[in-house]
Amino acid sequence: INGSGSTWSAVAIDQWRADVANQLGLTVNYIAAGSSYGRQYYIALGDQTDFAVSEIPFVGDETDQLKAHNRTYQYLPIVAGGTSMMYNLKDSAGRRIRDLRLSVDTITGIFTGKITNWNDPRIKADYGKSLPSLAITPVIRSDGSGTSAQFAAYLAHESPKLWGAFVKDKMLDPKMPVSNYPDLPNSISQKGSDGIANYVANPVVGVGAIGYMEAAYATQRNFP
Repeated sequence: INGSGSTWSAVAIDQWRADVANQLGLTVNYIAAGSSYGRQYYIALGDQTDFAVSEIPFVGDETDQLKAHNRTYQYLPIVAGGTSMMYNLKDSAGRRIRDLRLSVDTITGIFTGKITNWNDPRIKADYGKSLPSLAITPVIRSDGSGTSAQFAAYLAHESPKLWGAFVKDKMLDPKMPVSNYPDLPNSISQKGSDGIANYVANPVVGVGAIGYMEAAYATQRNFP
């Protein structure tokens, strides 16, 4: 069985693939290339792709493409998890910070380029403590991603004024899923959830970085 798609779901899928291989002798191949790629592979490579995993449904003209390729489909819920903020911060004594608290407006400010330093008073108000003066590096997905779409939908729902102004400036429809994260100054783009997690965890370039991903990726690396 061959499938492709979401990296957000890949941690669980990889465990399931190993389980059915051990228990049933069944081989399930999965390419964690992102939700958008998964949907496109399913549409165009019908003889090679049996299933796709995506956090958002087929969008735009994808349903027309499915008809053109004589592909049918059913949606099945497979996994639930938490989209988290993985960050790499240390206090003035060099100890890793593990108890950071950020409000949704502060997170939106970071991921729309309005909050750029960890000593910002809005962060101090959320956290209750001062943080060192250090540039914030938001790490976003470079590929079409259901994780980006989930995260953007959360920001749009919980902080509509800030997010709406951001996407309006990018000439995007705030009601449409954002599979490709809008251009964000001073950010770093990485492919897949693994890419974001690896960058944030990097002891050199990752200091001051914060990214969004399924919580398991942070747990795997023992990061908050």
